[in-house]
Amino acid sequence: MQTETAQRSPFNGSPRPGPHDLRSIALLLDVDGTIIDMAITPGSVTVSDSLRKSLSELHKRCDGALALVSGRLIRDIDNLFAPLRLPAVGGHGAEVRPTADSAIFARTADAIGDSLRKLVIAAASVDPRVIVEDKTSSLAVHYRLAPHMEQPLKTKIAAIVARLGLGTINHTLLTVRQAKVHGLKIAGLVLNDTAGGHHGLAEKTNIRVLPALCKVPLLGVMPHGRAADFVAIRQISNCLLIRRSAKVS
Repeated sequence: MQTETAQRSPFNGSPRPGPHDLRSIALLLDVDGTIIDMAITPGSVTVSDSLRKSLSELHKRCDGALALVSGRLIRDIDNLFAPLRLPAVGGHGAEVRPTADSAIFARTADAIGDSLRKLVIAAASVDPRVIVEDKTSSLAVHYRLAPHMEQPLKTKIAAIVARLGLGTINHTLLTVRQAKVHGLKIAGLVLNDTAGGHHGLAEKTNIRVLPALCKVPLLGVMPHGRAADFVAIRQISNCLLIRRSAKVS
């Protein structure tokens, strides 16, 4: 006797869609290192015609609910997959194009400041094979052409982001310990307030306790919600710049 058992979703127990049910799901496909192979430089990756054809067909079968997701800007995604044009999320979420034919919507995000950009470029300039990719709201440093630069670049500056609330002490201490084992110089801690202002004893005391236990300074607290995000980001960035400038001088 032969029986068939449908696979079920681990989230709600409902049957998973089969290969012919693509209109009931959405596909968000990461680009570099997932649907295309990583390359030694960002500009040397290639997209095969067969991949373009497959993505175009999937886009149709999903009734348009397919998007490419990348740290690259959407214009660079378009250039990479041209002439194919798909919905996309670019710049690590800083840009969104909901449909293939719609305009690009840029989320409110400050551009990288000139001072921070100069510090990153200066750190990378010790070897001409190190490439700094400017994505406006973020910077990426590529060192595959100079693999020996991985550790020196990583030890230039590092910050650890941890949640503010209950349970963060053990995780943060372990992260700091491992970072130090691997030679990372930690500039400080950034605490992320995920409680939305509903602060208990842990949220009130971790601001003081964590830096003392980890023996690294507190750079700032990222508030819950969007209103004060960019003010906090500027303050934390300024702390990083001050600490970096002090080390240089």
